[in-house]
Amino acid sequence: MKHRAATTQELPQQILSTAVQNTHANVLAVLPRKESLKHTIRNIRNQNGGAPPLPNTLADLIFPQKYKEITVDGNAQPFLMYDSDQTMLPGRILIFTTPDNLRILAESQHSERRIAKIRVD
Repeated sequence: MKHRAATTQELPQQILSTAVQNTHANVLAVLPRKESLKHTIRNIRNQNGGAPPLPNTLADLIFPQKYKEITVDGNAQPFLMYDSDQTMLPGRILIFTTPDNLRILAESQHSERRIAKIRVD
């Protein structure tokens, strides 16, 4: 559980469920309470530079570099492709995708009509 807490973005409940899935009843009987185990998972993440705190406003929503990239087959690629934070637009628009996904969209037979329809609507 500690390794998965440090290396994945799974929810504590998901990590806990997977960890105890095939565990014998005798072992389950001596484990700490579920809330204590989830608390331990959150502590491990905080010690390892876990997720940033939840923002209270859009201005507080800041993405560290590790959330702006994704690693695919050992290669880091941009993932946060657009953030309207520095524009004068009301609200905020975030676009998460990869260059490969953009290429697939561009090569799609129907992408031009769909994008044109989105712009009109």
